[in-house]
This record gives sequence, C-alpha cells and structure tokens, in this order.
Amino acid sequence: MIISASRRTDIPAFYSNWFVNRLREGFFLTPNPRNHKSVGKLSCSPQAIDCIVFWSKNPAPMADAFALIDNLGYKYYLQFSLTPYGRDIETNLPDKETLIATFRRIGEKIGAERLVWRYDPIIVSGRFPPERHIEAFRRLAGTLSGCTQKCVISFIDFYAKINKNIKEFNFNQTTLSVMRSVVRELSLIAKENGLRLFVCSEAEDFSSCGVSPASCIDGEIIEKLTGRPLKAPKDPGQRPLCNCLASVDIGMYDSCVHGCVYCYANINQAAALKNAARHDPAAPLLFGAPHPGAAIKEKTPENMADSPPKDRRLTMV
Repeated sequence: MIISASRRTDIPAFYSNWFVNRLREGFFLTPNPRNHKSVGKLSCSPQAIDCIVFWSKNPAPMADAFALIDNLGYKYYLQFSLTPYGRDIETNLPDKETLIATFRRIGEKIGAERLVWRYDPIIVSGRFPPERHIEAFRRLAGTLSGCTQKCVISFIDFYAKINKNIKEFNFNQTTLSVMRSVVRELSLIAKENGLRLFVCSEAEDFSSCGVSPASCIDGEIIEKLTGRPLKAPKDPGQRPLCNCLASVDIGMYDSCVHGCVYCYANINQAAALKNAARHDPAAPLLFGAPHPGAAIKEKTPENMADSPPKDRRLTMV
C-alpha cells in the first residue's frame, strides 16, 4: 500500500508531529472527503506500507523527522513545490531564498533520488510572461542542481472554486503554442542541469520536447527505493490524464494555511484556519473527531480508494 501525505494539505509544513505520532501508534483514521460518515482505519506498520509520498511547499518543520522515519523502516520520497511567486500569490510561505536553502538542506539529508522538484503551477500573466518563467526556472534549476534528479511541471487549471481568489490577478489561459514554447525551453534548461523533466496531467503530447507525462505517485521511484517490483493499479480516483498509482491519502481538505490563491484544496482561508486550530497532534484524525455514528472500516489494498469525486479535477495538486 502507498500513503499519500498529502494532496489535500501540507502535512510536512503543518502536521509533521501528528504524522510521526501516527507512525508510532500504528494507524491513521482517514475520513472520506465526500462522506464524513465513512472513516477508514489504515494500518501503517512498515510491513504494510510500500512507500510514503510526501507533498509540501515548505517541509522545513519535518526536516529533522526524516532520519526517524528512516529508522522506523519506512520507504519514502518528497515532492517539494518551489515556484517564482511572491506572497501576494503564496501568502504565508517563507521567502524564496529560505525555501531554496531548505530544499538544499533536505536534499543533503535524504538524497537527490528521494527529492522531486515541482515547478507548478505555471501561471502565465502580464506579470509572469513566458520569458519570466524561463528566467526563474533557469535560476532555480542551477541552484537546485545536484539536490534532485527529477522536476515536474504543470500549467494552472482554472477550477470554479478558485476563480474568486484569482480574479484580481488577471491570469491568462495558456495557449497551446505558449505551452509548447515554455516546455521546450524548460526541457533544455533541465538537461543542462542534470534533471529529467516531466509534465503533469496535460492533454498535449510533449515528447517532441523530450518531456514525458508525470506520475507523481511514481512506480519507478518506488521500485528503486524498495528494490522489488510493485504491483499497483492506476489510481481510479484521479483525473483521467493522471498517471499516478493507487494510494491512500491521509490528509483532509480545508486545512492548509499557506494561503496560495491558486489552491483547489481549500474553500477559503478562513475555513483552513478554523480547521487548523482544531488540530491535535495526538489525535488519530488530522482535525476534529469522527462524525457521530461514523462507520470505521479497515483500509486494505482491495478497498483503499475513496469514491471518485463528481469533478475529478478536484483531486489534483
């Protein structure tokens, strides 16, 4: 079984103590995001878990815990999102120089093979024309070279639930010709810096640019980490263009307080702050208690997927 930690919130940034406590206790409770009366109980012994996939924009609070997770016997890798945007767009993130230093420090701790750089979402606008992204990517790729082996990119999706947040920024729909131009340039820069570039959940074929579709829950990485073949199907709960393997996500929506305006995982910042305030690092749930009358069911490889959302796009990061 693969744990995703998490598409729905930033566990390394805000809930690392809770995560380590759950590993020590041996299980997580995971409510179905579309039916809180259905709660899964997930055994998380090292023998039950093939790999843990972390997602974060600021994993500094978890930096010292990776050695402990290693000592407990878990296999894992970290996807670190690092973009060129400022605090008007990514409200509560540290400054970029601090994040770059964190990236390099964690790369030294866990190794380049376990650290994936995500340069996403790519937002094209008057303030962020393609040339600015190419310049920013070149700088970051040069700075991060040697700390990672893989970079994943994607272009912003205009979900209905984020339109209010992004209205004042005048973000543009990215045309196919612009996407191709940007991907081609980023691919060249990635190669110059020893990186493999992948694109996440885009309909266009970028193989002519030397770029393959991404698999963020990545069987290739997991098999290298575990040293054995992995038998896992494609995740049925993700968007059709997603190539991720099936995993169990232990996060909850409306709990990340980074305040990124493009975030699909929060209704609004007020909801995220309210739920974050309910967090108890010693509790089995990320926040709150199981719904009264909730049916708690053991999660297994056979029943681990949540029911697919009505809008599959909402499961993306």
